[in-house]
Amino acid sequence: MSEPSIGNTAGRSTDPRPTADLARDDTVTVIGAGPAGLACAIVLARGGRRVIVHERRRRVGARFHGDFQGLENWSDDIDVLDELASEGIRPSFEHRAVSQVTAFDGWGGRHEIRSDEPLYYLVRRGSGRDTLDHALLEQAKACGVEVRLSSPVKSTSGSAVVATGPVLANVMAVGYLFETAMPRGC
Repeated sequence: MSEPSIGNTAGRSTDPRPTADLARDDTVTVIGAGPAGLACAIVLARGGRRVIVHERRRRVGARFHGDFQGLENWSDDIDVLDELASEGIRPSFEHRAVSQVTAFDGWGGRHEIRSDEPLYYLVRRGSGRDTLDHALLEQAKACGVEVRLSSPVKSTSGSAVVATGPVLANVMAVGYLFETAMPRGC
């Protein structure tokens, strides 16, 4: 996922802070309806901006099919869900705190990692209910954000945020879903 940037596109700003010429009544165009784009749109709309999100695909989360992804929680002092809540984003998506993992090194050595706090939150990605993508879409719409699907953007004028994901896959992985007798399925 690319880092979002905001600014007047005429100057091609990549500074994530709003530029001085971002007028209160200016419509902000957000390009990309992934988590970064939708979260940005929610924050802007709650701040009184008119926001239009353009997504080139027919639905949010189209790259994913109920896949699991981790919201990393170990690199900062604030819990990632609390950080989202501080920006007005509710964790209305399915999430599971993971505080214990087993990792294997390149030589097959097993390493148990435990924490009193969640290391990450396991979330589902995709367009289905209870996914991170769907929850952010619903919250954005509830804030008055206009979301235009199947709407690729070649160029824009005025204030814009570019929050597009990767164009090509840079990692190939295989995942398996299975039932387990372990508590909470982890």
